[in-house]
Amino acid sequence: MWRTVCRSAEEAGRDPATLRMALRANPVITDRGAPPLSGTVAQISAYLAGAAEAGVHEIILDLQHTAMSDQHLLDLAGDFRARLGPQVT
Repeated sequence: MWRTVCRSAEEAGRDPATLRMALRANPVITDRGAPPLSGTVAQISAYLAGAAEAGVHEIILDLQHTAMSDQHLLDLAGDFRARLGPQVT
């Protein structure tokens, strides 16, 4: 699909190298699930790492609807950051 976007950019006179691919993830964190829609922090992290390796430039990870409290949201964010490494900001 990304090749189609790049080809369309070229046809429109734009440099495809200036485009950035973004992925928005709104996973439900659960012990029973299947990425990308749901799963454990480890499963979702592996999916996101694979997306980055496949060429995604930016990932928007929205955990607000799965967190039970403000502290839970911060804990989940910390877990993802620890698993995905220093490239995550």
